Amino acid sequence: MSANGTKGTVGRDEARSRADTMLHSLKQTATLARNVEDAASRLASSGNEQSAASQELRVGIESMAASIEEISSSGEELARSQKGMSEVAKSLHRSSRHRRARSSGYFLAAPALMVVTYSS
Repeated sequence: MSANGTKGTVGRDEARSRADTMLHSLKQTATLARNVEDAASRLASSGNEQSAASQELRVGIESMAASIEEISSSGEELARSQKGMSEVAKSLHRSSRHRRARSSGYFLAAPALMVVTYSS
């Protein structure tokens, strides 16, 4: 019986040792599972942050595009205005040349008119 008793004790010690090893392995697995879960949570969080940053970037790009369109429109309007001002300036220049030509003709004709007026 002593052989069986010793063998039984060795069997229990071996079983207990295996159980302790399994318990230790289960604890490590649980720790690894928590680490994976934390990593997945951080990954999801960073994915959400990246998504939010991408959204902000898209809004910024759209705002910039709208500003560029507005500047382009203002440039086109300025070009049309400059063209109109150029036409007005040309017209004023022609008009002033015409008035000078007419007024210089009146000055040349004025002495003759005066002579005619005084001789009658």
